[in-house]
Amino acid sequence: MDVELKRQMLEEAIGRGEVDEKILPLVKALWQAGITTASSCEGHIDIDRCCSSYPFILIGFWYSPEEIPNEILKKLFLLLGLWNGGTEPMTSRQEWILVPRWVIKMDKKEQHFSLFLQPNNINPKRDESALKRLQFSANDLASFLVDNLYRI
Repeated sequence: MDVELKRQMLEEAIGRGEVDEKILPLVKALWQAGITTASSCEGHIDIDRCCSSYPFILIGFWYSPEEIPNEILKKLFLLLGLWNGGTEPMTSRQEWILVPRWVIKMDKKEQHFSLFLQPNNINPKRDESALKRLQFSANDLASFLVDNLYRI
């Protein structure tokens, strides 16, 4: 599927309210950087609503790790290197990491390899104040990415 069609599908999903509000700025920033996303969640305390107590973005579906385009990997590693090693004063500076995972897509027919962009501290106790800090950090990371697009 080409990038323009994916971008149109993202805009339609945003219009239908299918992208959580508190992760939306980071999803848009990644798309602006040329990194398409497959799924995302802002994190929720209510276990019945979502299985994640922290924000995350799922980047891509590939049949093997070797299929991940080098351009995407370079951009992600540069972004995270600048963010995690940065010296800019930010109140919510939270380390974000890439976690490789095998996932089963909705059709449940085959496994795919994906990268999850998520905070390093994932809020295992489902603490609401910790979740808010992680969500705030996602917005800071989005702003940082937009401000530094020329560097990646």
